[in-house]
Amino acid sequence: MKSVFERVAKLPALSAYGRGRAESAAGPSGEGTPGAGRLRLRGTVCGLVGASRSLVVGALARARAVGARIALAVVDGPDAALDVVGDLRAFTPDAWRDGLALETSIFPSWDVLPTESDRPESEALAGRQRALARLRQIRCGAVEAVADELPADPLPEAFVLVAPVTALLQPCESPEETAPALVLRQGATWDPILLGRKLDELGYERAGQVEVRGEFALRGGIMDIYPYASDQPFRLDFDGDTIESIRPFDPFTQRSEESVAAITIADSSPQHLRRLFTSGRAEPSRSLLDHLPPESLVVWIEPDRLRERAELYIASLVSGRNLHFDYERIRADAARRFDSLDLSEEPARGRQEGDGARAATNEETEGNGGTGSGEGGKAAEREFGAPAGEGPASGCRQSATIRSIACTSLQRLRGDLSAHAAEWKKLAAARSALYVFCETPGDRMRLSSLLTEAGVLPAPSVQLVIGRISGGFDLRAAGFGAIADFEIFGRHRHVPAATGKRRRHAAFSRPLSSLFELQVGDYVVHTTHGIARYLGLERLGRSGRLEDYLALLFADEVKLYVPAAHIHLVGRYIGSEAAPELSRLGSKAWARKKERARQLLKDIAEDLLKTQAARRSRPGICFGPDTEWQASFEAAFPYEETPDQVEAIAAVKRDMEATCPMDRLLCGDVGFGKTEVALRAAFKAVSAGKQVAVLTPTTLLCEQHGRTFQERCAGYPVSIATISRFKSAREKRGILERLATGRLDILIGTHRLIQKDVRFKDLGLAIVDEEQRFGVEHKEFFKRLRATVDVLTLTATPIPRTLHMALLGLRDISSLTIAPRNRQPVQTKVARVSDDLMRRAILRELSRGGQVFVVHPRVRDIRDFAARLAKLVPEGRIGIGHGQMDGDELEETMSRFLGGELNVLVSTTIVENGLDIPTANTILVHEADRFGLAELHQLRGRVGRSEIQAYCYFLLPEHRVMTPEGLRRLRALEEYDELGAGFQIALKDLEIRGAGNALGVEQSGQIAEIGYDLYCKLLESTVKQLKGEPVPEEEIEVHLQLSGASYLPETYIEDPKAVLEFYRRLKAARDDRELEALRGEAEDRFGPLPEPAARLFAEAPLRRLAAAAQVPYVGIDKTEGRLVFKFFEWDLRATDHALRGLPQARDVRVLDEETLSFRLSLKARHNEEALRGEIRELLEVLAEFRKKRGTKAPRPR
Repeated sequence: MKSVFERVAKLPALSAYGRGRAESAAGPSGEGTPGAGRLRLRGTVCGLVGASRSLVVGALARARAVGARIALAVVDGPDAALDVVGDLRAFTPDAWRDGLALETSIFPSWDVLPTESDRPESEALAGRQRALARLRQIRCGAVEAVADELPADPLPEAFVLVAPVTALLQPCESPEETAPALVLRQGATWDPILLGRKLDELGYERAGQVEVRGEFALRGGIMDIYPYASDQPFRLDFDGDTIESIRPFDPFTQRSEESVAAITIADSSPQHLRRLFTSGRAEPSRSLLDHLPPESLVVWIEPDRLRERAELYIASLVSGRNLHFDYERIRADAARRFDSLDLSEEPARGRQEGDGARAATNEETEGNGGTGSGEGGKAAEREFGAPAGEGPASGCRQSATIRSIACTSLQRLRGDLSAHAAEWKKLAAARSALYVFCETPGDRMRLSSLLTEAGVLPAPSVQLVIGRISGGFDLRAAGFGAIADFEIFGRHRHVPAATGKRRRHAAFSRPLSSLFELQVGDYVVHTTHGIARYLGLERLGRSGRLEDYLALLFADEVKLYVPAAHIHLVGRYIGSEAAPELSRLGSKAWARKKERARQLLKDIAEDLLKTQAARRSRPGICFGPDTEWQASFEAAFPYEETPDQVEAIAAVKRDMEATCPMDRLLCGDVGFGKTEVALRAAFKAVSAGKQVAVLTPTTLLCEQHGRTFQERCAGYPVSIATISRFKSAREKRGILERLATGRLDILIGTHRLIQKDVRFKDLGLAIVDEEQRFGVEHKEFFKRLRATVDVLTLTATPIPRTLHMALLGLRDISSLTIAPRNRQPVQTKVARVSDDLMRRAILRELSRGGQVFVVHPRVRDIRDFAARLAKLVPEGRIGIGHGQMDGDELEETMSRFLGGELNVLVSTTIVENGLDIPTANTILVHEADRFGLAELHQLRGRVGRSEIQAYCYFLLPEHRVMTPEGLRRLRALEEYDELGAGFQIALKDLEIRGAGNALGVEQSGQIAEIGYDLYCKLLESTVKQLKGEPVPEEEIEVHLQLSGASYLPETYIEDPKAVLEFYRRLKAARDDRELEALRGEAEDRFGPLPEPAARLFAEAPLRRLAAAAQVPYVGIDKTEGRLVFKFFEWDLRATDHALRGLPQARDVRVLDEETLSFRLSLKARHNEEALRGEIRELLEVLAEFRKKRGTKAPRPR
């Protein structure tokens, strides 16, 4: 598409920008912002539509004849910045390969100023550092290489930097300050400890394990660093004081890759960043404009919007309470920058409107929506396209308003393609190219088929390309147009990703592993002995052998030391906020509690298994395999499925294609993709000629599902309707009539859907969203439903993997535990309410073009609270929504908020479920202490549905005294703000109804008594026993009494949590391959294994084999040179007989009823590796013998 930019650049309105710029001499100019005074050329883009704005920017950048062709596009917010970058990349998919070399980057603004936070926003800081570093490379690379810096990437032919207007109002480093603070090269000399101190000074935070930007970890001779400006972290391997290697690594797996030559580190310290905002600087702070070469082009896109956003941002800089920073100074500085930018169009317009005829021409063009054509349009292009003289305040030597290019929208092509076939053909004949952008290959396949059916294709000018643009346009003067598939189908537009290449480490957030991490002081459950307190790891010697032990404190101050190798017997206690009673060692009370829980679980499991068996014995609908339409529909999904989604979709399809009715439970935290799984199931059912019912607990969720289903099914002959109190009686009658006659495929509704007058002609699938929120009277309906049709139940109450595995034998269940790609956690703050805080939070969101939820706990005074906000934030467009409103009024309010007409919604908890608005990225919850913890987590899930950083404020009454329990619950929300935090939230709030819901009974009492982890283990074994499946025996405690110390030294792994993690993973390794992979990871992360750690890894296979052979003790008798095995009381004579004659068993002796001994070879007596080899051979023989004999060893006495 290289020709696209050339065509746009040749338009008369733009051509002057690319001609004769070499003769424009540099010179000082202007007042105000230093950077603005150095720039020579400014353009203002108005009146264009869709991606044409971005094309103009790219064309102007490429057409320049001076320097590196740098253009700065100033937009109104982060979404608009993503649009410009996404548009340019869509039109240049192979930029470097075809020689176009148009490079793009975003310079983000601070959402939370460095003056207001102890830790800077990592994404904003990373984006700013990357952009400034690249600008420095391009600026300096055009002249000479930058001293002591890494070689720059190849210089682009054109570089477009996109920035929200607020980014220009905020200070940044001077060009001199953007030089790297550190350049770390392979082979350089650095003391690791001194380097760690230097990173402390540069604002990096020490961590046990590096996972996010701004962290570093030092482990002996290995240092991990995650530079802010980098897409991946790096591992430095030191040999003394020499950097031996620098390797990027994956923060998910912690495994490193091929080495690189060097990395750079910028100063990111809070002190450095805050210094930009303080009044103590010797010189005025600089802005982004100072980093642009004088010949750069600055393009303001829609200055009216820029002006509005800039004013909102300045208004948000209210006085703060921080004693160290002068907020009035910051605000005044931003206002001065705003004035210096001169976003007004009047100077350029006034200089060009020399007479009434010219003014009339401009009015005519604008009156037609910027769609002027013919001679009038051309005259306007000639007049307004030419760059004018220097504006008085901007400091740019030349400026012009690019507003007269004849450009129209192609929205008229929206909808039924056959109805617009004539218009399509006319456009295709009149344009040399009409680009149809399809987000996915599935969309292209489907659209190609529809255009062919409509007679539009084949046509040489119509090109279907894979890509995503912000909107279509028709540039008649340039002879081409473009339209996006979402415009044709009437779907919601998806904001493009922030970067062209996905960060591998950010692909998906991993399932949370911290749920059961042990910390000193935690209550724990020992499978055999009961509840205790964990006191930490202690290293003890036994018969001259040092090992690590978990110190546990039981009742009566009795301590028990559990070998770290037996860590599988100890789990963190989860079950009650109240401190549990410690167990007494030697008491039978713990065994009675376990048996009581086991018996209750058996009764529950038996009932559920009977229900399951009855359901599976009934014939159901057997859906066929996927059709071509199904493949096309799924390929049109604009995001990448998470691994969990892929598994869940496959499981649902297997169920639907089986002969018995489906009854699957799909669990997942808010925003984890349950709806897409349901959509694919619904489409499969409709493709087979069946109808689908979707039941929702709330009207808003019903309407949200309606919009989502309509958008995803656009372009397919699928009829969809919603039925709720938003519909009139007449509309409901029409919907029910279509349903009964089979003319309606999918009906989405609240409890209204399950009333007697609702009759489906051929119902095949029911999707029930949040079944637990329906009333008791609906339970019988769901029971009848499951007997006849396939049922897919969705719940946002997440079920952790341990319970998921336990339930697999009772229910068909799928869990979504992995967050969608590139989703950012919602930043959460608990604070006392204040007018300043509310105003600042709301205005900050509005200044970046977003929307705000404000949740109030009561209906009776919600209007008074909304009036307070309206007075506090007059810049906002405020609406009110609550469940007691008239249906039409509530629907109108929600529609206006969804459409952007309202940007602040004050509501009750009716928004808790069902609203998915990507532009709403701030939520304030007033009187948050009145809500439950799980409810607050659901409310927080209303924001953060896109890649934009979202914020959640839980506001407490100014003078109300908080109970300790209430405060702990709110602090938990601050602590658990990562993706997928619903797992911890559910357990923290005793919302272990994940188990209760899944089992159909309340189980909190039993879980509190024995702990969640043991509860899951008992449930799993009970289910297997009832189903006649092999039940794994309780693993025995294996003691190895061999020579030498066996532990993980703290000098090797400093983080206690990492030490416990490795002990747990060592125990869980199922074979030598997994052990070798774990060993490789340890050496990669921490360096070569020290002797005690190497011995621990080498002994791990022996422990696994001893457990399989039911050998609880393996030791050596050094005096006799013999190997000693202790057994439980089973027939040693048979074992002795089986072993005799085998070359591995030398001189077998029966020492007593539990002990056998074997003579060691001479080599094994003096060589550890040979000793372990002989032990392994014997254990393998015993394990195989025991497996064949099937003798079940009794528990030790």
